[in-house]
Amino acid sequence: MPDAFMHLISMSLQGGILILFLLLLGRFAGRRISPQLRYALWLLPVLRLLVPFSFSSIFSLMNLFQKPLEPALPAPQLTAFPNITPYVSVPSAFPAESAPAILSAPASVPMPSTHPAQSVHSSLPEFTGILFWIWLGGTAAVFSYMVFVNLRFYGGVHHARTRVDCTCSLPVYLVGGLPSPCLSGLIRPAILINDTALQKPGVLAHVLRHEFAHYAAGDQWWALLRNLCCAVHWFNPLVWVAAFRSRNDCELACDARALRGFSQREREAYGMALLAVLHPGSGVHAPRRTP
Repeated sequence: MPDAFMHLISMSLQGGILILFLLLLGRFAGRRISPQLRYALWLLPVLRLLVPFSFSSIFSLMNLFQKPLEPALPAPQLTAFPNITPYVSVPSAFPAESAPAILSAPASVPMPSTHPAQSVHSSLPEFTGILFWIWLGGTAAVFSYMVFVNLRFYGGVHHARTRVDCTCSLPVYLVGGLPSPCLSGLIRPAILINDTALQKPGVLAHVLRHEFAHYAAGDQWWALLRNLCCAVHWFNPLVWVAAFRSRNDCELACDARALRGFSQREREAYGMALLAVLHPGSGVHAPRRTP
């Protein structure tokens, strides 16, 4: 368990480096990159934060399976040599006084005690275990908060929604007091709108176009990945910064897709329509894609 937790810390640090790179890229070259590409680049830190394997480990496994077998070296051939008997002159007797004195064994040198080093190494797993339980508690708290907010929203919407008949491939529901229109649901997504979208002429078409662009790009699944990153790496402030920045890039990329082929006048009408349906002080709490 300590090794897995330390690997998680390493993943968070590497993901933070990628986040810093994308933040600097958006700061100095943001206008030169299309909104769709800038939003897609956030997939790089997401993969590093959530996928426990890296490209280097994958390549090392591939090299392990693709490593060619080394040819066996030939056995060395032994060359026979003729028997040579060395001639050594051995005296018949040694004088007693010429015999070397037998040295006494040196006194045993006391070895340094290894108990302090062992205590340091034994305390590291205990400290890592404490950090692991702190991380697990924080992850459970953040995840529980996200689930609570979404369940509260879906519970309130289920009893207050009214089906709207319109030409849209997704079901459209009217929810009174909704702060702003949104795309709701993962398995069965639907578009939720507020009263303003129906009362003002020409607004509903732009709102549906915007929300359907979110659906076509699968942004509801991207929102889920952002929440998972925040829940798992709640201790990393760069992850929270990336979550909010990527959400803003998500909206810009959605607008770029929805406005494709529009004239300047139609673009202005689109922007005014989206601003008209915003009611931050409404009573219904929309689910926060990133807390």
